[in-house]
Formats: sequence, C-alpha cells, structure tokens
Amino acid sequence: EAEPNERPAHRVRVARPFYLGETELTVGEWRRFTDAARHVTDAERRGTSWSVGPDGEWLPNDAAHWRDPFPRLGFARPTDDWPVVHVSWNDVRAYGEHFGLRLPTEAEWE
Repeated sequence: EAEPNERPAHRVRVARPFYLGETELTVGEWRRFTDAARHVTDAERRGTSWSVGPDGEWLPNDAAHWRDPFPRLGFARPTDDWPVVHVSWNDVRAYGEHFGLRLPTEAEWE
C-alpha cells in the first residue's frame, strides 16, 4: 500500500496507446540477442558494474557482467530463465532497436 505522500508530482497524459512487456528479460533471451547482434555490454566493455559481496553488501566489481553477475560468490551461475542483470540503459536500448522495440517514455512509465 502506498504512503499518503506517495503520488505522481503531476498528472500524466499519454496520447497514444502502447504495449509494455509483462516479464523480465531473461538471460537466455539476452544471450540470443548478443549472439545475433554481436553486442558487447557496457559492463563487459568498460568493467563498470556492481556485485554482491559475501556479506550481502554491494561492491564495485570490474569482473561482474551479465554472464557472471556474482563473481565474488563463486557459486551463483545464472541459468537461461533468470532475469538478466548488469545491463545498462544503452544495452537495453540496443536490444530494443534490434527487435524493433523501444523503452517506455517517462510519461508512459508513470
């Protein structure tokens, strides 16, 4: 339940109907995209990501990326049905462009 002070800052009107995906993008779907488009993620290219440490804290990690999101844990390897993580806005935008999709606008998200 929302707090009494939680509400949009302004009224949002969306002029045209749109579709929004209902489920997370999976590792398997992401793998098929990266293979087909030869896409290298920002985290893989620049080593700019975060991962969970042994005590549950978030730490910067140059080795973390979507193929190995938790390298410090050493045992958590994602399967194809896991939601993909360690992908940036740029990465997801490239995914959308590849398949003729787009990210929602701020108004649509609201």
